[in-house]
Amino acid sequence: MPCTRYAWQQTYDRLGIALPNWGNAINWLDRATSAGYSTGSVAKANSIAVWKSSAHSYGHVSFVTAVNGNYMTVNEGGMTNSSGGAANGTGIVTGSTVSSVVGTKKSAYSSCTLLGFIYLSGTPSNSVNISSYSSKNSISEKNAILWGKVDKPSNYSVTKIGIRVRVDGGSYSSAWSKYETPSKNYVGETVMYPYYNLKDELALTLTHVTKYYYQFYSMVNGKEYWSAELSFTTTGSHSYGAWSTQKAASCTESGTKICKCTGCSKTKSEAISALGHNFASSYTVDKAATCTTLGSKSKHCSRCSATTSNTTISAMGHSYGNWNMTKQATCTTKGSSERKCSKCSQKDTKAIAALGHNCSTEWVIDKKATCTESGSKSHHCSRCNYICDITTISPLNHSWSEFVVTKKATINSQGEKTRNCTRANCNATEKITIAMLAEDGHEHDFEEWETVAENTCVNDGLAQRKCSICQQSENKTIAASGHKFGGWETILEATNEKDGLLECFCAVCGERKSKIISKISNVDSSSVENNGHLSDEKKNLIIPIIITCFVISAIVIIYIMKFKKRK
Repeated sequence: MPCTRYAWQQTYDRLGIALPNWGNAINWLDRATSAGYSTGSVAKANSIAVWKSSAHSYGHVSFVTAVNGNYMTVNEGGMTNSSGGAANGTGIVTGSTVSSVVGTKKSAYSSCTLLGFIYLSGTPSNSVNISSYSSKNSISEKNAILWGKVDKPSNYSVTKIGIRVRVDGGSYSSAWSKYETPSKNYVGETVMYPYYNLKDELALTLTHVTKYYYQFYSMVNGKEYWSAELSFTTTGSHSYGAWSTQKAASCTESGTKICKCTGCSKTKSEAISALGHNFASSYTVDKAATCTTLGSKSKHCSRCSATTSNTTISAMGHSYGNWNMTKQATCTTKGSSERKCSKCSQKDTKAIAALGHNCSTEWVIDKKATCTESGSKSHHCSRCNYICDITTISPLNHSWSEFVVTKKATINSQGEKTRNCTRANCNATEKITIAMLAEDGHEHDFEEWETVAENTCVNDGLAQRKCSICQQSENKTIAASGHKFGGWETILEATNEKDGLLECFCAVCGERKSKIISKISNVDSSSVENNGHLSDEKKNLIIPIIITCFVISAIVIIYIMKFKKRK
């Protein structure tokens, strides 16, 4: 509601005074003074306060209900906010306290500055008032005849009259109106009665049971005046048609239905009750169970997304197929196998124990013995290059041919005879010096060879014989016999963290040699057969070897003693 209309209505309702139409609020102070109203700068109850605004050009007016010092209480229309800003809105504020000092702002945040006051207690006797002559109004379903009343001083002339009409909810900018010059000027009369047939004169066919607003207009003594806004409601009744759904009801929310009057645009509406859920009798799987996670099922509403009877579906568990080998186990390393679930991508794995070595029962010659060097034999693993039970093969010793004289002895020089080893790939020869013939030319008749210095595993020995005729002697070298190593013995077991150690001993001199057993990698201890342990066969050889060592030592001692006696 604009502030001017509201101030006019407050004046009329409280004081029974119908003010002239003074236009925009900014003009009210000057036009009231020109119309003979008392104005001033002191606030009084039952007066009208007038402001100018820096925010707009039409100003603002309020009806003053009380004054207290430098403040006053006002009722006003056209308010859009609590800070006192005025506009052509429809807001109404009553009982607002504002400054009553001319020249001050309406409030701290307002753009309005107080100009002065229009006093209503001394209304001029030459005032003009336009009102309704309602006792003569005629209202029907389709038409209305409206009567007005213009009160004026008898010496004022009426030069123009009119009316404007708007339907409830509409505005005067799109209203029906008519303005005309009356048939006479009514000078000498204090009252005139304008009336209008809306259907005939404004081409307005009314609608039944509808409210309309109107205002009379008059130009009196050269000034324009408007009546207060009046209203009427046409007779008749609405004839409503069939209901139609405006908003469908859902399971949880009500809807609305409307029907329209067949004779006008009037509508009425009713609520449609919420339908409630319509749950199915059977379950729907909302989330399928997997091998490891729970699923869920519920009963669904046929109309919306609501569910009920929510129930958990147990996990199915895995369904594994057959095991398939993914890595072959070896003698020393584990293998692995895998199986897959037929329902999902889950895999299950397990280790396959290391196989352990599968040593052959037959001996394999790893190194052939020669006349002077030992060989070796062992049992081989059938699955890998692992060697079990390494055993020494004693040297074969030379297979000598008969001695052949390659140089005859004379009384001046020694002779020589030679013999060769008959074994293939052995080029060993042995040469024996033939003593020079005696001066008498006889050929020496040597006795059997006697050991002068025993040979050892690594050092040559010395043999000597003498001629039975002249006691001439000759010597020969007894080649070193070489070590007679026995089987390997485990000194330190191999583990997953450390290497092991094997040793073997010469049965003649006690010399020993050793070799490393590589540490075990990922082998189940139960799968290893005799790794680093003496076999029963080897254990059975230990005692004979020890006896042999004692026999050889005794023979050597006997020969040494015999040689010493001959000397």
